[in-house]
Amino acid sequence: MIDIPTLETARLTLRPHRLDDFDAHAALWADEDVVRFITGAPSTREQSWSRMLRVAGMWHHMGFGFLAIVEKESAGSSVKRASSKPAARWNPRSRGRWRSAGR
Repeated sequence: MIDIPTLETARLTLRPHRLDDFDAHAALWADEDVVRFITGAPSTREQSWSRMLRVAGMWHHMGFGFLAIVEKESAGSSVKRASSKPAARWNPRSRGRWRSAGR
């Protein structure tokens, strides 16, 4: 099993998704402002659950994937998503990005 990295800055922690992130993950993907230019339509909780499972599978099978972003000052209540896709394995023009539900 691959070790999924955890990265820390003064303000943020980027870490593997956990089961207790699911409500924030589902809220993120249900927010029309977040998904407008990604999928074009909000996701149901079932679709969000499937997406979260795929994220875990990417790390296991491909050695890279997405990380949860937690703002340290929010005491873990603000979970976002970031990509750690290596350019050599993915579209080199793709850039990691994150968005928060309600922002």
